[in-house]
Amino acid sequence: MGASNVKKRSVTLELEEFGSGALEDQTRSYGISLGDFLRAAALYYLADIGSGRPATRVPSFHRRSDLKGGLDVELELEESAWRALEAEAERQQVRLEGLLEHAVLYLLADLDAGRVTTRILQSTEGAENEKA
Repeated sequence: MGASNVKKRSVTLELEEFGSGALEDQTRSYGISLGDFLRAAALYYLADIGSGRPATRVPSFHRRSDLKGGLDVELELEESAWRALEAEAERQQVRLEGLLEHAVLYLLADLDAGRVTTRILQSTEGAENEKA
């Protein structure tokens, strides 16, 4: 029943070299796919929006020139999560991909700072095994 509410979309993330490297390190470390990490990041970010943390706001600084290039990712989320992400992107007046890029960096920073346990990433392994 829940699977019928899941929607897959292809998104392109444009991360700077630092973010791209950190993302690669985390996916390798946990043995998860880029799509699984992005799903965890999006859901973690959505859960934290109402926290009042200033870091939930997408920064408005200009992009730097050291972008590593686009990372094409297939992202599967419940339709309600897609709607919430779209609404937040519209509220902040940013592209959906920009919001997802921020969500990745938000989760990476919280992992590094110890604000979130690694269980959020380890739980994606179980979700992947359930699909098989």
